[in-house]
Amino acid sequence: MSAVRRACLVAALLLAAAGCRGPAPAEPTAPPPETRSATPLEPVDVVVVEEIGRRAAPPLPVVCIDPGHPSEGNAGTTVQNGLREVEVVYDVAVELGALLEREGIARTVLTRDFRGYDEQTDVRVTNRRRAEIANEAGAALLLRLHCDTGSGRGFAVYHPDREGEKDGFRGPPESLRVESLRAAEAVHAGLAGQLGDRLVDGGVRGESRTYVGSRQGALTGSIHSRIPAVTVELVVLSHPEDAAFIGSDEGRRALAAALAAGVADYLAGADARPDGAGEPGSAASSADAEDP
Repeated sequence: MSAVRRACLVAALLLAAAGCRGPAPAEPTAPPPETRSATPLEPVDVVVVEEIGRRAAPPLPVVCIDPGHPSEGNAGTTVQNGLREVEVVYDVAVELGALLEREGIARTVLTRDFRGYDEQTDVRVTNRRRAEIANEAGAALLLRLHCDTGSGRGFAVYHPDREGEKDGFRGPPESLRVESLRAAEAVHAGLAGQLGDRLVDGGVRGESRTYVGSRQGALTGSIHSRIPAVTVELVVLSHPEDAAFIGSDEGRRALAAALAAGVADYLAGADARPDGAGEPGSAASSADAEDP
């Protein structure tokens, strides 16, 4: 046997013998020095993070949509070209409210939750109460929807351009008139931009040009409003082509989309809050009566 093979065999035997005896007892060792580590982070709860994000996001502004009539002055039930104003403005208001909510532009409040007028129950919402609903909601805008009648055509946007007086109450103050003009210009831009080739553009007008405004300085709803107020005459309902437009589903959707675009532009440029735009009018308390 060669010397190399003899050495390998001896080594193998020694290893085998060591395996049979088991491992030699370990020498005692000193305990490791105490160490301190950072507390591990808990797993991130995605739901909690999303909830925190929602809480941190500023709340959406409120827009009060006022479908005109029935009020103390007019029920809006006169049939013109097969349509009643009280019903078609409500349909546009509902469409507009759903759009503003769906697109995350604003939360909405309507001044009435019924479409038509029932002579037996005679449920009406006064113009004073409509303004109060907007005030109580802390709305950033009161948007009043009506239809005109007469020899003209198309849409027009009105804003309070003077201080008015009704039953001892005066308003709106100058700060609100300025902000209402800004809102009216934005709403008009939305209508003109999307509907200018389909409806006649009647422009932006002061409420003093209306029948009621010429007598008391401003519309009653604007006198009682503590927030910017805009009145939109959507169409001239007595005109057959205007009536056909608002009488169609497509026409009402188009009106709602144009109004939503204008409202979004106004809110983006405003502070979207009721404080600071104006204070309540002066003197006694509110009053009643008027439809533009």
